[in-house]
Amino acid sequence: AAGAAAAAGDVAQLMHEDDVFAAKTAHTEAEAVEETADTVEEKPLDAQQAEEVEDDGADTQPDIVSDGKFDGVEGEFKAVLADAAALAKMWRSLDYNGNGKVSLAEIDKWVSDQYPVL
Repeated sequence: AAGAAAAAGDVAQLMHEDDVFAAKTAHTEAEAVEETADTVEEKPLDAQQAEEVEDDGADTQPDIVSDGKFDGVEGEFKAVLADAAALAKMWRSLDYNGNGKVSLAEIDKWVSDQYPVL
């Protein structure tokens, strides 16, 4: 009986602590919403700000030029995803040690072996 009373007291203490925490965080969350509500609204730019945004000197062209190698790999993956038997075969080929589990190391080895372009 003493153990049950102690457990009930522990539960009551935890419930009290939970209520105190909830009261403290509810106030904080409300403040955060009030402080950030104006950042969600779209505000019109004046003419000078618009010019600065348009002429900021940002690089608009990607630095990576594709030579088409990735397109072939992407096409192969899409074909495998459309064929359940091919997908199962691919999955089984990932399990190098045959333990029924695929580790990150096995995935890394498989990708390096099968798709060196990646």
